[in-house]
Amino acid sequence: MAKLLKPGGVIYIEEPDGNHWNLPGKFTVWPVVFPPINFAYLSRKGLIALLKRHGLAVSKRLWSWYPFSKFIVRHKKP
Repeated sequence: MAKLLKPGGVIYIEEPDGNHWNLPGKFTVWPVVFPPINFAYLSRKGLIALLKRHGLAVSKRLWSWYPFSKFIVRHKKP
């Protein structure tokens, strides 16, 4: 994503949060689970670290009742 994003560009990311407080107790019936297509569910902290590793920074985190992480992401300033 960092290579595709123009300097100063913004990305909205909404991804399942594997460590959300409202994650369904019966994980396998959650409609987001489609193994083997998506077998890793990162926590919010893990996704932020992954974005940082690739030169992106979270400029805003959006709160959600649902087990999803929602971010506004930009290029990190050099």
